[in-house]
Amino acid sequence: RNKKFRTKLGQWSFGQLRSFLEYKGLLMGVPVVVVNPRYTSQICNVCKYIGKRTNKHFKGQNCGSHMDADVNASINIATLGRAINRVGKSNDMCCTIAHVHSGLKPNPSLCVVG
Repeated sequence: RNKKFRTKLGQWSFGQLRSFLEYKGLLMGVPVVVVNPRYTSQICNVCKYIGKRTNKHFKGQNCGSHMDADVNASINIATLGRAINRVGKSNDMCCTIAHVHSGLKPNPSLCVVG
């Protein structure tokens, strides 16, 4: 993409971008799944434990994986989206910190960590 497009995209608020995606998804018949992005860049997509994010770099503290922090977050968001769309139980993604901040109690039968 060119610089003008990137500049315009960078000026959108997160809520405005989300509303555009929902509108276009509805228009094209594509389901849009909304996922809470909280902690997605701090949770390792490999072992599902909290890791260390330093600027654009992520390191999994438990498994030692190294990657770009945004790539790690996008993989986590995609995993959460698949879990939401799945009928029945989800065992793809679970983090106890997400349960604490959401007010929900963790359910071990629905969560597999590591």
